[in-house]
Amino acid sequence: MEKIGDAIHAGVDKVKETFSGASKEANKEVAKDSSQSASTRIQAAANAASKSFWFWKKKQIFMSTVLI
Repeated sequence: MEKIGDAIHAGVDKVKETFSGASKEANKEVAKDSSQSASTRIQAAANAASKSFWFWKKKQIFMSTVLI
């Protein structure tokens, strides 16, 4: 039963990762758009950076659990 739970959690994480990746890319595009206000572009850049950090941190946690 534990393996089923692990598989479900892995699937949910993959879905979250996919949607977060799309959000990160959308934020990057807004940050590059010169027709947007400076505050909108700064906020989008900050959001994209936080998504990048989240991906990096998640990968570090995953790698540390695999190597243990």
